Amino acid sequence: MVGLFTLKGLLESARACVALRLLHHAYCNRQFLQTHYAENHFLDFQQLSYHDSNLSAVRGFTMSYVIELLFNPEAEDAIRDLWQRIADAGYPSSQDADGYRPHLTLAVSDAPAFDVNACRAHLADVVRSWRPFPILLNHLGLFRTIENVVFLGVAPSQALLDLHRATFGLCQRVATAWRAYYAPNHWTPHVTLAFDLTPEQALGILALAWDMALPVHAHAHALQLVEITPDYARNLILCELGRAG
Repeated sequence: MVGLFTLKGLLESARACVALRLLHHAYCNRQFLQTHYAENHFLDFQQLSYHDSNLSAVRGFTMSYVIELLFNPEAEDAIRDLWQRIADAGYPSSQDADGYRPHLTLAVSDAPAFDVNACRAHLADVVRSWRPFPILLNHLGLFRTIENVVFLGVAPSQALLDLHRATFGLCQRVATAWRAYYAPNHWTPHVTLAFDLTPEQALGILALAWDMALPVHAHAHALQLVEITPDYARNLILCELGRAG
């Protein structure tokens, strides 16, 4: 078992061959992550858990701050097409979330005190050192948690992992209470396709993989800070890669 999927459950789906192919992609990406973080002296990779109990804390949050990586417009359109296909098949989709934009979450803070101006300055420092670079979204995955999240998996390139590490480093200077499963030795890069699913819905969405146009070739375009409450999501900062802010 790789950790992203429960093999028995997927093999019971009508398209078990899809599940096996997805497991192969997940295993290859896991091996890359393990090698990268070991070389950079992060914590033991075996501490990683895709069933992070901290997810339960999300249900009681009042305000969170999320740093996201945004894609080029063509990649956004491709992801929205996947959302639409899921919705057309009768399943919950990320397109149902008001104002939800395709993105890759880099860090989340539930800190009661968050210095937005300091974050703006730090994000500007980070993006100055980066230019847009390729990102490959090449497989589906499943987080078996209280939310049952189905996601589009991202190949963990060296550039992506380095940007994540740089971004998470600045986060620790802005606020505390960053969610641990986004830390460099826990993070699984992904784009959410659907969440708050029953097991049957999750397996049904995974079965759609057979007809989905994968991989999606994207480019890292910008970093964004979003403020989220139970009632709204508000974009606070947008910094394009290669620009001062």
